[in-house]
Amino acid sequence: MHGKHGTPGAPGRDGRDGRDGRDGAKGDQGLQGKTGPQGPPGDKGPAGKGEPGPMPFKNWKECVWKNVNDGKDNGLIKDCVFTKNFSDTALHVYWTGALRIHGCNSCCKRWYFTFNGAECSGPLPIDGIVYMANGSGKDLHRVRHIEGHCNNIHKGKVRVGFWIGNCASYGNADGYTGTNSQTPSFCYGACGIPGMHGKHGTPGAPGRDGRDGRDGRDGAKGDQGLQGKTGPQGPPGDKGPAGVKGEEGAKGDPGNQGPAGQKGEPGAMPFKNWKECAWKNLNDDNDSGLIKASFIVCRLMKKETARRIESAYDCVFTKNFPETALHVSWTGNLRIASCNQCCRRWYFRFNGAECVSPLPIDGVVYLEKGSSDNVLRVRHIEGRCNDIPKGTVRVGFWICNCNGYGNANGFTGWNSVSRIFVEEIPKAQA
Repeated sequence: MHGKHGTPGAPGRDGRDGRDGRDGAKGDQGLQGKTGPQGPPGDKGPAGKGEPGPMPFKNWKECVWKNVNDGKDNGLIKDCVFTKNFSDTALHVYWTGALRIHGCNSCCKRWYFTFNGAECSGPLPIDGIVYMANGSGKDLHRVRHIEGHCNNIHKGKVRVGFWIGNCASYGNADGYTGTNSQTPSFCYGACGIPGMHGKHGTPGAPGRDGRDGRDGRDGAKGDQGLQGKTGPQGPPGDKGPAGVKGEEGAKGDPGNQGPAGQKGEPGAMPFKNWKECAWKNLNDDNDSGLIKASFIVCRLMKKETARRIESAYDCVFTKNFPETALHVSWTGNLRIASCNQCCRRWYFRFNGAECVSPLPIDGVVYLEKGSSDNVLRVRHIEGRCNDIPKGTVRVGFWICNCNGYGNANGFTGWNSVSRIFVEEIPKAQA
């Protein structure tokens, strides 16, 4: 028979350690990184290009004297001290007042401007003359207007003088200036002062993107690894490795918009579009048509012959905008002679047509009794014309018969400088 059970054997040795638990499951996504710091300021916006000021700021002065009553025949009548702010601008000057010569036949006096003692040379002198063929018993005081522009005058103090002197090729005569009236002399720097400040420059570009956010914090601790198989029960598995690194934080918000660019610089010059055409000694004796310069050319062939050369003179101007008006003026010598109850009309044309908006720009000279007179006087005709298209405009100065009168002996631009002034201006208020 089987014997009794023996005593129990000693306990077996402990089983080997269980294998390491599998990697813990992927840790939850790390918390979103903090917003990146504010991006640096955007680059400075480019300087704004200053637009011309809406209206030019004029630098001007008017000197006025009451009852000048100056009887000198040669020399300075009055001067007007003006401060010119820029070296690359022109001066626009005019005289309005009574001028006369008296008690002489075939006599002439010349009135003219000087700048710091010298006559204008850019482009031509600014002058006007009064001539009488038969005036020994006449004392005619008439308001006259002499006007022009002068370039190349330095900035600073300018002494603008108004003088009287002899006409070229004529001797002295009895002159008189400023009889019993207010006499202004006006001066301003044409196109002289910069326009108002330009608009602000465009805002700077948006700031660059903020730098990447900082790395997210470590993911949460992974779950504990699975328990090893039972042998005898092994010790708990080692701690699972750290969870996978959290994803990068979201990109920081864009930086704030950079500051506005620096204020635009002022426009270099105010917008003023003008032109002056000047001619010396036009001496045009046409009685009708566009004013022309006439002169005689002699040629030696089988015999000496002469032919008349005529060059049409109008002032070609470039108009920049369709909705603006043109301001025009003529300053120069006009006369009719050797007739009674006679009349001549001088007028402007634009590309061959007279102004219709608002009305023609003209002036007339009439003689009641002038069969033996040859009275040459400086005259001024001025006006504005609307509805002229932009582009090239030929501004012409013409002579013709007065309405209701026949032909008469006209003469334009004698022995002096004649000027046509053209300026583009805003339309007048309604």
